[in-house]
Amino acid sequence: MEAEDPAAATTVIITKPSKDAKVGIGLTGEGTIKITTIAPDGLLSGATLEVGMELDTINENKFDTATEATAMLKEAEGQITIVARHVKDTPTTPLLPPGDSSDPPGAPSGGVWGTNTYSGDKTKAAACVGCLCCCLPGLLILLCPFDERDAYKKDNGVYLADGKKLEAGAKFTPKRQVMQR
Repeated sequence: MEAEDPAAATTVIITKPSKDAKVGIGLTGEGTIKITTIAPDGLLSGATLEVGMELDTINENKFDTATEATAMLKEAEGQITIVARHVKDTPTTPLLPPGDSSDPPGAPSGGVWGTNTYSGDKTKAAACVGCLCCCLPGLLILLCPFDERDAYKKDNGVYLADGKKLEAGAKFTPKRQVMQR
């Protein structure tokens, strides 16, 4: 029996019923895009993708940044084909996703997972439409951002899943703990 090639590609095909359906994958990086989280309630839960894998293509399309890859996944609908591969210098065992007792790299332990609200693509698009419809008052939409991402909070520090510390005063909402039976 031959050992599996760690650089061999893994292909996962999922069906996303609508643009609003949650794929449930966290990505980071520029040039080399790595999987940072796989949400237990997302469409990729139980798939053969693992945290630490390098994302190669989405529907046979390449991308340069994690933001571009995330936008592709958010806008996709129907069948989505994701190709990723293990990288020799990353662990092949899955790490715990947000909501478990894991801490982001470089963050102090003992914090809580939740979401961070920020001005992202959706908020900026809404502000652009608001500006076209209402002129300058339409920019007030930027004061009420509605894009969300997984975040971790300990004391006064808020961290992203990849360990990046956010600016002081970043909006944070803890995730509600649901008892499992």
